Amino acid sequence: MALSNLVNNLEESVTLSASARAKQLKAEGRDILMLTLGEPDFVTPNNIATAAKEAIDSGKSSFYTQAEGLPELKDAVGSYFERYYGYGVSHEQVVITTGAKFALYAFFAAVLDLGDEVIIPTPYWVSYAEQVKMVGGKPVFAVATQENNFKITTEQLEEVVTGSTKVLILNSPSNPTGVIYTAEELTLLGNWAVAHGILILADDIYGRLVYNANQFTPISTLSEEIRNQTIVINGVSKTYAMTGWRIGFATGNPEIIGAMSKIVSQTTSNPTTVAQYAAIEALNGDQTEAENMRAEFEKRLNMLLPLINEIRGFEAIKPQGAFYLFPKVSEAMAIKGFSNVTAFCDDILEKTGVALVTGAGFGASQNLRLSYATDFETLFEAVNRLKEYMGREFFRSNFNVMMYVEDVAESVKFWGSIGFSAQILDENSADIKSSADADVTFTLYKKDIVRQISPEAADSVPSLLLQTEDLDDLYQKLVELNHAAGEIVDAPGLGRVFNFTDPDGNFYAVRESK
Repeated sequence: MALSNLVNNLEESVTLSASARAKQLKAEGRDILMLTLGEPDFVTPNNIATAAKEAIDSGKSSFYTQAEGLPELKDAVGSYFERYYGYGVSHEQVVITTGAKFALYAFFAAVLDLGDEVIIPTPYWVSYAEQVKMVGGKPVFAVATQENNFKITTEQLEEVVTGSTKVLILNSPSNPTGVIYTAEELTLLGNWAVAHGILILADDIYGRLVYNANQFTPISTLSEEIRNQTIVINGVSKTYAMTGWRIGFATGNPEIIGAMSKIVSQTTSNPTTVAQYAAIEALNGDQTEAENMRAEFEKRLNMLLPLINEIRGFEAIKPQGAFYLFPKVSEAMAIKGFSNVTAFCDDILEKTGVALVTGAGFGASQNLRLSYATDFETLFEAVNRLKEYMGREFFRSNFNVMMYVEDVAESVKFWGSIGFSAQILDENSADIKSSADADVTFTLYKKDIVRQISPEAADSVPSLLLQTEDLDDLYQKLVELNHAAGEIVDAPGLGRVFNFTDPDGNFYAVRESK
């Protein structure tokens, strides 16, 4: 049967295809660890589920609603924006959709004509480019790299803007990187879009999932001019563990929202009625469970990131939001003999049972994505399998590894006494830096918490190679504290080096920076 050119030219979603392959192997009896889908592993909070049941029992959920959504849900969106955005939105500025994904599609269909261009910063969520192509638009990519913290600049936008540019997509916190743009960075990007008459599509779906005292700034809050140029996409899936309920919403210019409502009326019609009543409770109701889930994701991030960076050839920067890590694996690929990251991920799945997502679908051929929206046991086991797959090594470059300690506060005092800086993450963990403005060198994590999940890992004695510009000064401080082990020696390939142990018995080698 001949299929349409539209379908034949569409790329399959790499996240869904990776998940499908992993589920197939699992059905065949393989022990598969799923780190693919961007889906919270929590069930929907009880107050939300109860609201849905009440809507069913009362009969309210049996009927159609307005195609663009219940007025009561639009009221809830308005209240939500007043609380978290600092401004309100009228009914004419809101459309409710069958998931935030369809809100994106309806937006592109409403504003793009054949050949209109959409600037998409890379790495990007897998469906942006395909949805743009589905309605006849042209995706144009502004490449952000890990070395630049995956952020684009106005200078890069100037290099790709043309007379056909219609939309700039901004996703902060980002899927797949977890990066958050600062208010200053967003102001520059927003003013650039206003000056060029370009619409801003702000995908804020992860805006409530922010960690370690970082702050999410909605670009639509920065000025009236920027807000008038911006359509905000959001929904209940990620914050409230409601991925299966399929409720999203868009807010912004009434003319564009009205056009999106037309598209909704001729495609999906109204979102499922019972899900709309559940969403009202999600937005208006008690937010305690949403915060508890956010806090749990934060704990997982703080524990998992250093472990991932202990894997040979993996280098991940610390995300500020969402629930993904996006490590650069070019070194790991070279070690295993791969030049294609998709083939590398396939090999990992077949040989270890760890299901990851290739970075190629996100526009990043040297990275892969893994989700930490799963339990600690699964995350620890996945790391152990990946370490075995990549092979173990004693010395490695410092890229934020983890050291286990009995008392985080006491350990922070020790590191402070020898000139290091610490950022307390929570009662169980802290980042250690060579100075206050330096990158994180490694992370301390409380052994008791680790023992509950993996006693073997907690009782291991990690080894770490540190570098310092003043080897003699650090050595003298450790001698005074009776923690230096032996003299400074010249080691082949390392230069001047000495060893020491911390109060918890973890072993360190220190070499002089060149």
